[in-house]
Amino acid sequence: MIARVGDLNIKVKKKGFTLIEVLIVISILGIVMIPLSNFFFTNYKALNEVSKQVDLQSEGEKAIKKIVDFAIGSKGILEVKKGAEDLSRKTNGGNIDRIVFKTVDDSGSDLYEIFEVADNKLWHGTSGDSNKIIDKDGSLSANEVSGMVIAENIQVVNLGASESFINADGVKLIIVLSKDKVTSSVESEVYFRNK
Repeated sequence: MIARVGDLNIKVKKKGFTLIEVLIVISILGIVMIPLSNFFFTNYKALNEVSKQVDLQSEGEKAIKKIVDFAIGSKGILEVKKGAEDLSRKTNGGNIDRIVFKTVDDSGSDLYEIFEVADNKLWHGTSGDSNKIIDKDGSLSANEVSGMVIAENIQVVNLGASESFINADGVKLIIVLSKDKVTSSVESEVYFRNK
């Protein structure tokens, strides 16, 4: 390209990048970005895992609090089951799927606080009949009591006592929660005030 300035003809070169120069810059950027991207992806994965851990911990603490609140005011444990097996006369029970606490209402009538684990959910219901089970599908039948989910992602509920559950003055409760390969456990000891 020729530019005219007055009577002088000055030859001006058009500036730009060649294809080779652009490819070299892209290659260098790619080499630098690989470790940076690995750093960010690793931190994102760790943050996501910690977030799930915190969520599970919170869910477990909510479940423990609900059980402890009812257990403290109860007269003790009436029933502990693992499937069809009655563990009420034992001191340790792993993978419990039903716990019934006996309480009394304001008029002096017996009430039963029922906790059941089904489909990785912890359910709670209150009934005047300890033999009732919690309705989990919305079609309440005669042998069922309405209930609500108080925690999800429940993997295992373990219970321990110094003597048989029905005679114990208190129990140790452990709830293990799991979600997407992340596991958390929460535990508490509770003593029955009205035993």
